[in-house]
Formats: sequence, C-alpha cells, structure tokens
Amino acid sequence: MAVKRGRTKSADRKIMLVEGNRAIGGIVSDALTLRGHKVVWAESAEEASQLLHDAIYIQQNFDALLADYHLADSSALRIIRDFRSEFKKAPVGLMAHQNDIATAIWANSKGIPILEKPIRERELLQWITNVETRPAWGDLETIPA
Repeated sequence: MAVKRGRTKSADRKIMLVEGNRAIGGIVSDALTLRGHKVVWAESAEEASQLLHDAIYIQQNFDALLADYHLADSSALRIIRDFRSEFKKAPVGLMAHQNDIATAIWANSKGIPILEKPIRERELLQWITNVETRPAWGDLETIPA
C-alpha cells in the first residue's frame, strides 16, 4: 500500500494502534507515521491495557484508537471501553474481517467505523482524515456537548 506523504494542518496526533499481526500493524503504523502522527503500537489486549493505564497515570493523552477486533488474548471490546472511558470524544476505529457480521452490528451501534481486512488504502486514509479533521484531544473541552 503506497500512502501519500504529506502533513495536514492537524497532523501530529498520538494514536494508539492495537494489532497483533506484525505485517498489518507495520503497514498501518507506517501510513500513520507518514502523515505525521505518533503511533503507540500494542500487539495484544494486555499490552494495550497496560499502555492505556500508563498513559493515564502519567497524564498523557491519546487522540485516537485503531484496534483489531480479533487479538490473540482477547477481543478489542475491553480496550475500546477503557479507551472511551478516558478519552470520550476521541475517534475510534475497528479493524475486522468482512464476514464478521456480529462485530459490524455492534460497532455500528456504538458509532465506530469498521476498516475491513484486508485493509484497503482508501478506507485507511479516510479514517486518518477523520482523525486529522477533529480537534486535538486538548481542544475537546471547548466542543459543545
């Protein structure tokens, strides 16, 4: 997947990526990095939970979460729940296989877009653009509810 280089005005977001497959994680991480974002990549639900806990403890923020639904040690549901409890207005994306109907229904009910695996460049870039066009985490307090 060839991702266009270039930074938008709203680049430099800190994005948590949770993906157990190194090949897919590398592609997604590279695409985000090429757009000017900082990527914190966890390869398991346990590692993601620890990173989230550590970030909260040291008062660091994440501007978005992109997680694979099917991880070796769990599904992404717990990670999404914990992430949203701390970063309520930060965008979340879920990566899943296209035949996973139950996951699609759940994600749709929560307003979470699904990026179907295998990941298509257009879908990934659309999700990244959504992240870039939202206010940064520190600016979220000024958004009317």
